[in-house]
Amino acid sequence: MAPVNSRVLESRTVVNKTGLKLAGMFLAVILTRAVLRPESQIGILNSFLPPDSAGCLRIKLTSSDACAGFQCRVPTLDGFIRPTEVERPMDSYSYWNPQWKLYSGSQADGSLKILGLDTVLTGAQIGHASEYSPFFTVKCAVDSGIPSGIYEYHLEEVILADTSGQLIDEQNLAGKVTVSTGQALLYGAPDTLTAGSLNHTWRLQLSVDEYVWGFGIEIADPAHILHLRSVAVPLPYEWSLQYQQDTSGVIGISANSTGPLRLAPVILRYEIVPIEVVVDIDKQAVPGQYHFPVICFWAFDGTCNYLLTTDTAVADLMVQAGSSGFSQLDMAPAKFGLTPNFPNPFNQHTTINFTLPQAAFVRMEVYDIHGARLTTLLAERRLAGYHRVNWDGRADDGTILPSGIYFFALTSGEQKLIRKAVLLK
Repeated sequence: MAPVNSRVLESRTVVNKTGLKLAGMFLAVILTRAVLRPESQIGILNSFLPPDSAGCLRIKLTSSDACAGFQCRVPTLDGFIRPTEVERPMDSYSYWNPQWKLYSGSQADGSLKILGLDTVLTGAQIGHASEYSPFFTVKCAVDSGIPSGIYEYHLEEVILADTSGQLIDEQNLAGKVTVSTGQALLYGAPDTLTAGSLNHTWRLQLSVDEYVWGFGIEIADPAHILHLRSVAVPLPYEWSLQYQQDTSGVIGISANSTGPLRLAPVILRYEIVPIEVVVDIDKQAVPGQYHFPVICFWAFDGTCNYLLTTDTAVADLMVQAGSSGFSQLDMAPAKFGLTPNFPNPFNQHTTINFTLPQAAFVRMEVYDIHGARLTTLLAERRLAGYHRVNWDGRADDGTILPSGIYFFALTSGEQKLIRKAVLLK
């Protein structure tokens, strides 16, 4: 490879700050040769940004070689995200080295040019293997018009060099930036489905601006065109996954750690969790665009469940005409049934679904492990079909019940079904 032209490099780094120009000249001096060596990484780590406000991109820089300086450019993201200045991270998870100095300057196209220098030229190895610890951060202005979503973002014009004037071969990592008006976002790219199609995989991504030991999501299907078959989520070890679809079409997905609290693995802040939802599409679905809002999102922080604010949209799905396959009309209940409550275990609220093949008087009661009746959730005549009952963990007199094992008993005539639930506080 030909030597780097120091004049060209210097001309690239001319910006509107004196410090950046001096740093560019210094870096140009040590970039006079170009022998490449591997095993260094630079790039944008997953970040969470609210629209119409200021946020921070987290930049990763690691090198197994002796790194003495670097140069990069942070571009704008379609004009919606504009980098404004560089700063050292202030959180306890960073690995900032005080001997490094950072210089930055805005460019005419709205991007931000950044130079970093080891001021004592010790050439120490920098960074470590963590995927979640930034070396430095970049402040950004986020436009209010940017749609909520998960965007891929990467650096440009990256150069790393050591103290002897050799370039260090780097891997430029693309990160994902979550833009959300809430603390969580469940996002799916637009997709086109065929009415009546079976086993369609709906690919979603979950991003949470928190560390969580468990989560629960409820996705509404107002038009009743989806029939849930399965859900797959890559979870940490000692986690369990539950999913169901109730009679109103709501798809519920929950996962939680089953290990000792606070010692079990967590889903990390900024981590992007892929979720695959396999569904059938009703053959009676009218061609057009369908909207599936998130109606509830809760997280478990190792102590209790709490609700998080979230964007309302998961994804808009376009349905085109089809002639065969599944129909909700084919799904009438064939027998008296009681499905497990969801979520289970639960903290504050849980939902119980049951089916009736024909109209009947039904009673649903809650009992403790000693067989004592605590409350009656339902005692009335219901039509044939699918039904849903909610319980808030209280007894008949309004008392909030303690953690423990409880039982739901559903009775219709001589038929009786029982399900076990676990209440955790």
